[in-house]
Amino acid sequence: MTRSATAMRQHVLDLLATRDRAVGRALLALYRRQTEHEQRTGTTQLLNHRGFSAVHASRGTRDALYFQQHGWLPIQSLYWWRHQVNGRSRISRYADQLVEIALSRQGD
Repeated sequence: MTRSATAMRQHVLDLLATRDRAVGRALLALYRRQTEHEQRTGTTQLLNHRGFSAVHASRGTRDALYFQQHGWLPIQSLYWWRHQVNGRSRISRYADQLVEIALSRQGD
């Protein structure tokens, strides 16, 4: 990972930890990377490292669609995505994909 990509990754992690809308927007971006079938069923069928992992697919789909409809996430969802037993946030697992998305949009 280049220095600028590493800095961007840290920036993404900081946003996810402090900005509620950043979590919602991240979930929506990840949802959009799911295949059409995965979006419809709330599952992950392909192991392509795009979108949600199988363990997060159902919750991620539900929360992404909620955010899309309402423009915010309930506090319970924010807590769930930002915390995990081992101290690492669930949403941070997707930082590399989110950096990839951000970098692809810079050219737009």
